Amino acid sequence: MYGRSTNLWPAGIVSSGLYRSRAPGLHAAGTTMGANSSSPEVLANNPEHLARQDSPFRLLTVRILRARNVRKADTFTESDCYVTVSLPTASSETVRTKTVPNSKDPSWNQAFSYRIDSRVKNVVHLGVYDEDTLSKDDELYTVVFDTSKLHVGHTSRVSFKLNPETFEELDVEFTLQSVPRRPENIVTNGVVAARETTLLEIKVDIEKLKQQYTSGDLILTIKGSYEETQKVPLGPDSSFSNSDVLEFHCIKNCQSALEITLPNLSNSGSPVSETVPLTHFPLRRKISIGEDKTFDLYVTARDWKKDLDVRLEYDLCQEEKDFLRKRRKHVAAALKKVLQLEEDLQDDEVPVVAIMTTGGGTRSFTAMYGSLLGLQKMNLLNCITYIAGLSGTTWTMAKLYEDADWSQKYMEEFIDIARKEVTKCKLNCFSMDYLKYYHDELQERTKEGHDTSFIDLWGLVIEAMIHNEKDKQTLSDQQLSVSDGQNPFPIYLAINLKENYSAQDFKDDSLPPKKPHELETQLITPQGPLSLAVRDVLTGRPTITEVPNFMKSFHLNDKYLENEQFATWKGTNLDKFAKYVTEQGIPFPKTELSAEEKKNLKECYVFEDQDNAAAPVVLFFPLVNDTYRKYKAPDLGFTEVKVVRRKKSRML
Repeated sequence: MYGRSTNLWPAGIVSSGLYRSRAPGLHAAGTTMGANSSSPEVLANNPEHLARQDSPFRLLTVRILRARNVRKADTFTESDCYVTVSLPTASSETVRTKTVPNSKDPSWNQAFSYRIDSRVKNVVHLGVYDEDTLSKDDELYTVVFDTSKLHVGHTSRVSFKLNPETFEELDVEFTLQSVPRRPENIVTNGVVAARETTLLEIKVDIEKLKQQYTSGDLILTIKGSYEETQKVPLGPDSSFSNSDVLEFHCIKNCQSALEITLPNLSNSGSPVSETVPLTHFPLRRKISIGEDKTFDLYVTARDWKKDLDVRLEYDLCQEEKDFLRKRRKHVAAALKKVLQLEEDLQDDEVPVVAIMTTGGGTRSFTAMYGSLLGLQKMNLLNCITYIAGLSGTTWTMAKLYEDADWSQKYMEEFIDIARKEVTKCKLNCFSMDYLKYYHDELQERTKEGHDTSFIDLWGLVIEAMIHNEKDKQTLSDQQLSVSDGQNPFPIYLAINLKENYSAQDFKDDSLPPKKPHELETQLITPQGPLSLAVRDVLTGRPTITEVPNFMKSFHLNDKYLENEQFATWKGTNLDKFAKYVTEQGIPFPKTELSAEEKKNLKECYVFEDQDNAAAPVVLFFPLVNDTYRKYKAPDLGFTEVKVVRRKKSRML
C-alpha cells in the first residue's frame, strides 16, 4: 500500500526495544547484558572517520543498594521487597534483585551491567515491588533515570525520594566507564535510530535427536532477536533434517545467549534446558541431554546486507503524495457540487477529510455499509480522502476494494451481496470439507515459516462466512483502486494491547453524571484475582495473536528533543480554529478553557452544544506526544521522584 511498509523484514529492526519480565537471577553483578549503538544523522559510518573519534560505547553498572521506610503492602508484616531493573535500549531482559522478606529497610547491594551507546537515549527503569505468594506482586513504585546525567569515569550514588511525606527512599549507585569501539553501521534521522543486524545461522544434529525422541519439539530461543523463539518438531512426521538452517536476526555486537529446550526423556517433570552464551563465532558445542546422550550444535554469524525497509523521514512518501494530488481533484469537484459553489476550489482550499470506523464483528461489517450509503445519498462520499477500519469494518473495506471503482457505483449493489452472505446458513462453514481446508491452509502457512495461532483459524472462518470461495486478493492488489485517486485511501488498523492489560482498562468512565443526586448508592469492591479472572472470561478476546513488531529495535536518538522536526503539539490552538469556523457561520460548541485549566491540561476534553444538534461533538487532545513519557499504562504514571546525589567518585 502507498505510504505503508508491507515488508516486515527490515534490516536492523530486530532487537531489544520491547521487553518482558523474566525470572530472577538471570544476570549477576558485572554481567554485560547488551551491546547496542546509534549514530547521528548518517546512513552508514565511515570506518576511518570513526577511528578518529572517541568511542560512544559505555559500560553502565547499576548497583541497587538499599531502600528506607518502604510502606507496608501486607496486612500483618512489612513488605517483602525486590527491585527490577530494565534498560530497553541495551537488553530485552528485565532483571531483579533478591527478595528481602519482612523489612521496611531492605538492603540488596546487587549490581547489573549493560553495554550502551551514548548516542541513544538510555533510560533505566527501576521498579520496587512487594512479593506475594498467593497473588500478583504489588508494584509500589516505578522510577525512571536518564543516564545522560552521568559522567564517564565517575560513580554517582543517587537517592530517589519515593515519597517525601513518609521519607521513603531508594539508593542506587551508577558507574559509567568507556569501552572500546566496535564497528557497526546504523541508520538514524536524528529522532529514531535503527541498529545493524547480524544473521545467526544455527544447525543441529536433528537426525540424532529424532532417534532419541518420538514426540515433542526442540525449542531454540534468543531473547531480543527478531524471531525470539523457533520450534523444530521431533516426531516421525517432521520434515526437518540436518541440512536445514534456523535463522535468528540479532543486533550486531549484542551479547546474547541461545536457550535450548528439549522434552524430558522420562516424559515427566520439567523439560531439559541449557543456555549457551553467544560470545564468538563460529561456535561448535556438544549439548548434553542425558548422562550419555549428546547432540552437536553449530552456530555461524554473518552480516545482514539487506537495506532498511522502513523509511526514516518526516513526510509522506512520494506515492502517497501523488495519490493526494489526484484525489484532490475528485474531492474538489464533489465539494463544489455539495456546497453549490460558483467557482472551482483552489488546491489549498480543499480539505482532507477522513472517516474513522471501529470494530464489532458482523455488526460493524454491516453498519459500515449503511454509513457509506448514507454518505453517498448526501453526495459526501466523494468528499472523503481517507477511510480507516478496524476488525469488522476492515472486512467491509476488503470487499469494497476488490472493485477498483467502488465509490463511483451505487452502494446498494454491494449491500445486496453482503446481505446474502450475512444471512446465509453458517453451518456449512464447519463441514468436513471446510475443516480440512482450514487445516491445509494452516499447515501451508506453517511450512512458509509463519507463526500460526487461533486468529489465523478465525480469519479462515470469517473468509468462509462472507465469501463463497477463497479470497485471493492481497493488499498490493488494492493499489489499482487508488491509482487514479478515484477512491478514498484505505488504512487497515490493528489493536496493540500490552500483556497483563485488558482493553476494558482503556475505557473512559471519568465523565460525571448530569444529575449525580439521582443515582442509586453503589458498593465498589477493589478488583481481586477472582474478579479479574471472571472479567477476562467475559470481556477477553480469544483471537489475540502475537506478530513480529517491525518497530522493535528503533530507539530514540539522545538529542531527539533538540531536533526541530520533533514536535510535542502542546501548543495546539483550538481557540483560533473555533473562532475561524464561527466567523464562517458554521455551528461549533464553545471550547473555552479557564486559565487554571490551561496550566494543568488534561489528556482529553469533550466539547458539545446540547442546545444545537447541528454542532459537532469535539474531542480535544492537547497533550498528544507530550505526556506519553510520564505514563506506562492508563492512569498509571511513573513515580515522580526528587533525585539527591549522595556522592560522586572518580574511577581509578
